[in-house]
Amino acid sequence: MAVHQIILAIALAVCLPSLAFAKAPTWPDQAAALGKARDWAGLLAHSSRWTKAEPENPVAWFSLGEAYARLGRHREAIDPFKEALRLKPDLADAWYSLGVAYGKLGSSQEEIEAYQKALRFTPDYVSAWYNLGNAYEGLGRHREAIQAYREALRLNPELAGAWNNLGIAYALSGNRKAALEAAQKLRRLDPQKGDRLLKQITGP
Repeated sequence: MAVHQIILAIALAVCLPSLAFAKAPTWPDQAAALGKARDWAGLLAHSSRWTKAEPENPVAWFSLGEAYARLGRHREAIDPFKEALRLKPDLADAWYSLGVAYGKLGSSQEEIEAYQKALRFTPDYVSAWYNLGNAYEGLGRHREAIQAYREALRLNPELAGAWNNLGIAYALSGNRKAALEAAQKLRRLDPQKGDRLLKQITGP
């Protein structure tokens, strides 16, 4: 199983196509299965053993960090993510997950820097652009938030949350026309949310 498939299975818990294994499940195989089953406590126990068995494996450390994060133990997730990145500095998924953990802890600048690193290695990382926009917007940095949301939408024009937040960022920056345009785009994807954003922009 490719490293990227393992990471996606753990970090996003998506259902990957069925894979047939001709041998006993390996550390990554078991981690992927636990991730798909959303057994985060099981993944934590498994990944703790994995990092002891293979301390130089960045995916093992990433798996441990992801297990902590999925259990809401974000502070404990940071060191495993950092260890994964020490071993493999271009692991974009680990930078992204580190950014999420920092965001949960309210460390906005560290969050932004982590997303920027993720994007340096994977420029088409839609979730990283979207979260980067949210981090900027949380700091009132509307112009930078707008740029990040627009990049996320360039990559995925149907990302309703990005249209919503883009409209808000434009409104707060004083660009009412662009805010209304974003609301109309959102309305095509989700009429209810689009109408709500329009009311928020135009007032009662």
